[in-house]
Amino acid sequence: MARGTDPKNIIVFGDSAGGNLALELALYLKENNRPQPAVLILNSPWTTFETDLPSRKNNFERDLVLGKINPYMNGELDNPSYGGSIPWNDPRLSPIYADLTGLPPMLIQIGGYELFVDEGIELLKKATADELNVTLSVYQGMPHDFALLIPDLDDSIKSFTEIKNFVNLHMTK
Repeated sequence: MARGTDPKNIIVFGDSAGGNLALELALYLKENNRPQPAVLILNSPWTTFETDLPSRKNNFERDLVLGKINPYMNGELDNPSYGGSIPWNDPRLSPIYADLTGLPPMLIQIGGYELFVDEGIELLKKATADELNVTLSVYQGMPHDFALLIPDLDDSIKSFTEIKNFVNLHMTK
């Protein structure tokens, strides 16, 4: 924007922890009376540092990216090293607890087998309650971040098409 780019021509995309950061960026812009980007695209967003959501346990065996197969990330998800003494339900770490009003249209894509399924659903509920234009797509049988990690899958290609269509729908021409 400092170079003259119109915010209506900016797309903010984040996956996993980057989805958290994308939401936090939009919240920061809002808090500082800065213009919002045209859209937020969130793939498999990590939206809460809390660890008690059912999909964290129910999909532990099925998520072939963050689940049982990945002991390092299991430890990080169970006891995040980021955030210091900030409570895990603080909106600065867990944006599903923030006031999302005024954020741009949001596309959330999650895999049906991933640990973050419930987080995506909770973000949809919160964004809807805060009257955002939000779309959630659950790709059944897919693990965390499937589209970026395995881009040749049919579901990944569908995911990219959905992103393109969402952007085209919401970007100012």
